[in-house]
Amino acid sequence: MTSEKELKTLEFDKILKILSGYVSSRPAAELVLKIKPENSLEKAKDLLERTIQADRVSYEFCCSPSFAIDDVSEHIEALRKDATLGCKALLQIAGVLRCAANFRRSVSKLPDGECPLIREYADNMFVDAEAVARISESVMNESELYDGASVKLREIRGAIRRTNDKIKQKLSGYISGGYSKYLQDNIVTMRGDRYVIPVKSECQGQIPGLVHDRSSSGATVFIEPLAVVELNNELRGLLSDEQNEIAEILQSLSFMLSQIVDGIERSFELIAEADCVFAKARYAREIKAVAPLLNADGIIEISKGRHPLIDKNKVVPIDVRLGSDFKVLLITGPNTGGKTVTLKLVGLFSLMASSGMFVPCEENSRLAVFDGVYCDIGDEQSIEQSLSTFSSHMVNLIRITKEADFNSLVLLDELGAGTDPAEGSALAIAVIEYLLSKNCRCITTTHYNELKEYSYRADGVSNASMDFDAETFAPVYRLLIGVSGSSNAIKIAAKLGLPSDITSRATALLSDEKVSFDSIIASAEKSRREAEESKKRAQELERQAQEELEKARRESAEVHVKSKKLDEKLARKATELLGDYMEEADEIIEKMREDLKKGDEEALFDARRLRKRLENAAHKKESGEVAERYEREDGEIAVGDSVFVKKLNSTAKVTRIDDRKKRYTVSCGNLTTEIAFADARKIRITQEKKTLKRRVLPDTTEGCPHELNVIGQTVDEAVYNVESYLSRAILCGLREVRIVHGKGSGALRAGLHAYFSSNRSIESFRLGKYGEGEDGVTIVTLK
Repeated sequence: MTSEKELKTLEFDKILKILSGYVSSRPAAELVLKIKPENSLEKAKDLLERTIQADRVSYEFCCSPSFAIDDVSEHIEALRKDATLGCKALLQIAGVLRCAANFRRSVSKLPDGECPLIREYADNMFVDAEAVARISESVMNESELYDGASVKLREIRGAIRRTNDKIKQKLSGYISGGYSKYLQDNIVTMRGDRYVIPVKSECQGQIPGLVHDRSSSGATVFIEPLAVVELNNELRGLLSDEQNEIAEILQSLSFMLSQIVDGIERSFELIAEADCVFAKARYAREIKAVAPLLNADGIIEISKGRHPLIDKNKVVPIDVRLGSDFKVLLITGPNTGGKTVTLKLVGLFSLMASSGMFVPCEENSRLAVFDGVYCDIGDEQSIEQSLSTFSSHMVNLIRITKEADFNSLVLLDELGAGTDPAEGSALAIAVIEYLLSKNCRCITTTHYNELKEYSYRADGVSNASMDFDAETFAPVYRLLIGVSGSSNAIKIAAKLGLPSDITSRATALLSDEKVSFDSIIASAEKSRREAEESKKRAQELERQAQEELEKARRESAEVHVKSKKLDEKLARKATELLGDYMEEADEIIEKMREDLKKGDEEALFDARRLRKRLENAAHKKESGEVAERYEREDGEIAVGDSVFVKKLNSTAKVTRIDDRKKRYTVSCGNLTTEIAFADARKIRITQEKKTLKRRVLPDTTEGCPHELNVIGQTVDEAVYNVESYLSRAILCGLREVRIVHGKGSGALRAGLHAYFSSNRSIESFRLGKYGEGEDGVTIVTLK
């Protein structure tokens, strides 16, 4: 189990405090601050899935339920004790029931089968529309009831208003009548719930009545004239009746709620829980976090991880892996290079993921659910406990080695530091070997060369270093796994301004073994950087070659386009020429008809055959369809034979023969008709398919960019423009395009997604990832 000390060291408490700012109510905020990481894979996956579904509800289905409620826990306890609630408490409980009903109504609009865990919250919430209606009809505000809260209350308040009017009417007679000269002010006021008038002290005997008060100066006495005493008594009685009736109404409403108090408490708790889940989804969007893949195998693979507590404009993403091919990762490198931040990032990510929270990294990053996360980070020397830095580290190490097991993550900062280097390094190696024997997953930082050497020969251990600029020795906060690094303490001190006499002497004092080992590491580092430079140059050459290839493809496409236009031009010329030939053939046929008349029928048939061939040739050139050829054939005509029909000037197929009527039934395309024996000539048809070759455009983007921006357009305008753009993209051979629609209300995105779902030319589509535009763009993959 991860202790409170570890949670604080890894700054998990700070994450929870930030998360509490994303909830809508104080009960939910208190619940957030009590979150503890799960050590069960199934429970952690369940929590994470709830956050995933809350994110879908909010951003995919554009449903934003409200969880703004008051803390009614004390009111619930009061109801259990049959206490009577006031107006404010009643309104707050009605707010909880109303929130539950609104949440259930919002979730019911989701597509069937979607987000079942969120539906579970809604289905389990208790709702009572009748109770809410009764409270809303009775309670006006936090201190008043409506007159219509009961029939009796309406009658009492009516009587109070009438009595007030009578009293004011009588007192007005004193103010405007002959008594006005005795009054200090011409006003009616109240003293002790009774109406009085201010009379001059010296004129007190002129107005018979009861004295209720005097001014501080004694110049004014407040008298209740005898004429209104009875009315005031009546008014006080009515006011008492009103309070009694209000008390009965509040008691009745409280009793009604006490009968459903268990349901109210359940809704109150579920609303707070759901508020927490949706807060996790909102926080994830704020820090551009994703849902990691969880496992129980101790495997950590973080890609482009960003510490959530570091300014997003300054944080440098890092890649870390552990648990697959090695169980212990030994990180070396210069001070202030990011070693401790890396330790905290791995620990914090594990805690966040086990609590159902997204983490800021690339998709498909993997995190393990551990039974406990243990750490010894920072200088924890204690004057009160007489502990030095080394002693405080040892106290932590003793606890960790006792409690950690095969399903634990151990994070150790500067293992073995604070004592003699030889003994410290030996102790550090012994601790690592012990943790390896317990099959723990461990990441530790160190400056000891002995540990660097150990990492090369030990199984299950890999070294890593924090990269730095070779010229300035400034850190670049990039973790290089499989590479040992040097501390470069003397060189960094020189860069910071330490006198050269001191740094030179410090270098001279280094042992030969230390210099030799550092030289080996420096040489390896130099080779690595040279390899990286070579790789960069190779990538640049590859990029240039790709650009040349794209240029060649564009030029090839231009040639194809020009060739196609030339083919079309030649086809038009050929069609025009063949048209001339057909006109000439028609003239020949007409001349032959005039010359032959009833003579040589066979010559007429041949002439018509010539015209048909010319017509077919023209059609073939124009449309690229099958060209039809036929020749006259001897013999009797049978069902299924092809014939030339003079009256139709076309070929047909015989479907029926009527010898009695001497007529054929023939089909010509969709036309079926009867013709005389004499109008048909048996022929033999051959087909030659000579279609124009389709030219496939090469993969080119010329004239067709990879992106279309439709921000500000209506859905209809956007769909029309996107449809035209996708047609061009397909012709240009584009595989993937980017449609920029913006975030806005989500209506434009929803309309375009509906169109994408029905377009058969689209293989798939998705929202943009971090760095691609996120919800403001859709990436479309074409078939």
